[in-house]
Amino acid sequence: MKDHIEESDVGITEYITSDLTSLEGIVKARYSDFLVNEIDSTGRLCYISKTETNAETKPPIIEETKELTKDYKEKVKEAFKEFNEHYADFIDYIENITEGNIPKYTVFKFNCTSVSKTNRTMFHKAIKENCPSFETNTMDENGEKIMHIALTEGLSKSKRKKYQMDKREPKSSNPYLCFDMMKTNMESMAALFKLSKATGKAVKSFTMAGTKDKRGITTQRISVITYDAGKTRGQLQSVAGLKIGNFTEEKEGLKLGDLQGNRFCLALRNFSGDEETTKKSNID
Repeated sequence: MKDHIEESDVGITEYITSDLTSLEGIVKARYSDFLVNEIDSTGRLCYISKTETNAETKPPIIEETKELTKDYKEKVKEAFKEFNEHYADFIDYIENITEGNIPKYTVFKFNCTSVSKTNRTMFHKAIKENCPSFETNTMDENGEKIMHIALTEGLSKSKRKKYQMDKREPKSSNPYLCFDMMKTNMESMAALFKLSKATGKAVKSFTMAGTKDKRGITTQRISVITYDAGKTRGQLQSVAGLKIGNFTEEKEGLKLGDLQGNRFCLALRNFSGDEETTKKSNID
């Protein structure tokens, strides 16, 4: 594995200046190093200013810091010693629940058929001792043993009424509410789950022109079919962890591909190159 990145690694294969030496550096070392603004089908740049949203960050559900402590991670790793290949995914699952990126009743699952009953029992005990916020259960699914892990606090709501598509006739001839959404270090689907939870609408009620990377700060256009645009707008403006604004009511919702492109701003760290090379790069 190379310890540096070259132009060809990011698709740069041709140069205006033939004698330009190569440049090296680290791309996307931090999520804030990668900024993406969608350009919608009309050519408008999706952008959120501080005055266009009243979203506030709510405290985490699990009593841990957003950056899970080293001690906590060690306890989780000890519990997962028989299932080491699932450890990283479980840590990611905890972080997403802690930050409210996914509903707290979401269940983490993995296949444990090849593991003995004794080891499964030891795993249940280890989770109970080291991760008391979660409960575990082994379920039989299609002849396979599937481990289920869920946040205890979320279990009481696991049987809540599932989000349903609003089938009532809309009041307006423009039944789609469209808006710009800025997310930070979050998967696009995780963001849609947050919108769904805030409005009580099915995830499939929300559509977008294209997904955006998790590792970065990205802004894109979203649409949702709604019976009451005013009510939905109010619900969306209070979604924690997202910035939302630029609302419009439209006759049709977004479909995949309804965009002209994206504007990227990328930071390059640990840059290596002499002064002359840098000057030529800036000019060309």
